[in-house]
Amino acid sequence: MAKIKTQVILEIAGFPEEHLTKTMDALIKEIENKDIYTVDEKEVFPIEKKEELFTSIIEMTISVENIVDIYEFCFNYM
Repeated sequence: MAKIKTQVILEIAGFPEEHLTKTMDALIKEIENKDIYTVDEKEVFPIEKKEELFTSIIEMTISVENIVDIYEFCFNYM
C-alpha cells in the first residue's frame, strides 16, 4: 500500500529558553521514534523571543500508512 505523505508545522512557546530547547528536542525525538511515522524531512527554525515567551517552529514532512495515523498525530501533537 502507498504511504500518505503530509507536511506538518509545529510551534512551541515557553519560558525560559533552555526549557523550550529541551522540550523541542524531546518532541522531535518522540516523533522520530514512533513506528507509525516516518520523518522524511524536517527543518527547525531558530528560537525567537516574542514579548515574554520564546517560540520556535518545526516543519516536518512525514509519511504514514493511513489516514487514522494522521488523525492520531493531530490529536497527540497539535
